[in-house]
Parts: sequence; C-alpha cells; structure tokens
Amino acid sequence: STCEKLSSVWGMHSLTAEDLIQLERGLPVQKQQRHGGQGTGFVVFEVNAPSSVVLDSLSKLEDYTKMIPVVRQAEVQTRQTLMDGSIIARVSYKISKFWLGLTASHVLNPAAGTVCFDLDPNSSRFLREASGYWEVEQVQGKHADRSRVWLRASIRSSFMVPSWIIDYAAERALRRATSWLGPYTERVWKALQVQQLWKKHGHVEVRRASDRTSLFGAAQRLYPSVI
Repeated sequence: STCEKLSSVWGMHSLTAEDLIQLERGLPVQKQQRHGGQGTGFVVFEVNAPSSVVLDSLSKLEDYTKMIPVVRQAEVQTRQTLMDGSIIARVSYKISKFWLGLTASHVLNPAAGTVCFDLDPNSSRFLREASGYWEVEQVQGKHADRSRVWLRASIRSSFMVPSWIIDYAAERALRRATSWLGPYTERVWKALQVQQLWKKHGHVEVRRASDRTSLFGAAQRLYPSVI
C-alpha cells in the first residue's frame, strides 16, 4: 500500500541526530523528494498534548472545519467500523476561499495511531494522486503529555499544473498542512485539564460543605441550648 511505501521511505531512519535536536527545540523537520510533477515527503513535529488527544482530533473528520483554516465544509458520506476496530470513512470537502470540491477516503486505526487518507482522483482537476497518513506516537523517555506527529504524503499533479506552481506547493504544502494541529490540540488539552481541575475542585468543595454540615448537626445534638 501507499502508506507502507511511505513508511519504508520516510521512517524513523530518516531523522538525523541534528533533526532530533531540532524536534527537542520544538521545531518541525520536513524532507521531500520530487521528480517532475510527482513527489513524496514528510513533516514531523512534537506537540504538548497526549497522543490520545491528538489522534482523537485527527479522527473527527466532520470537525475539520473547526480545526483547519482552509477547510470550509466537511461532510461524511459513509462511515463503517470494521471487526478490528478501525474505521473506514468517505468524506467530501470544500476547501479554500474558492470552495473547491474534493472527496477523500480515510482509514482510522486507533490501535496503530494512524489516520490514512486517499484522494479520489476524479474529484480534482489539479491532482492525479494525493495519499498518505498521519501517525501519532508518545515520545519515548518524555512526559506522557508530549506526542510526536508524522505526516507522510505522496502527491502527483495533473499535467495542467505549471511547474512554478508545483515548486511553490512542494515547498509550502506539507508545512501548511500541519501548522494548525499543534496549536489546536494544545488548546484542547489545556481545556480538558481545566475541566478536570474544576471537577476535582468542585468535589472537594462539596465534600467540605458536607463535612461542615455534619459537624454543625453533631454540635446541635450535643449542645442544643447553645446552638
């Protein structure tokens, strides 16, 4: 499959010691290969949110309009859960200020931490192929609330697309495709933490109030003439 090919080309072995230092500093690493109108590449970066939060965000296909600035509309046409727990979905999108229509198939695999995508070639005049996958993993040896996210992709453009547009897109497309995920998931994680704190704080206050009520009741029973 395309995902397996991308993984073999752009696996962990693609990262040098300098790349790992760059990730430690909170900077993304991007690499790509291009031959004419076809190319592959990846972006990897780290996010201050648990892998479960990041993967859950990527899996909410119908909510991409809230996450990705370029996505104007996302409509899930079909969704099917398989025996192994993975989900196959087909989604129609409207993107950019021109509301260009695209249709893509997705395979969500929570156990593997991946979200694969495959563009329907009949839905775009400019792309003959666009496929790849997201992979989310917990960073080894680090805090559980920090994740490493990969986006690997393979793209083949239509002969109608001028070479200067291909050059421009090759430089910016992967970076722009990932720039939203870190800020979004970190905001979600912070909101969840605040919610958990409020719940915990509320339980403590209720317990304290209950304790005060119990003490007051005991005091009334012991000293009815005083209280």
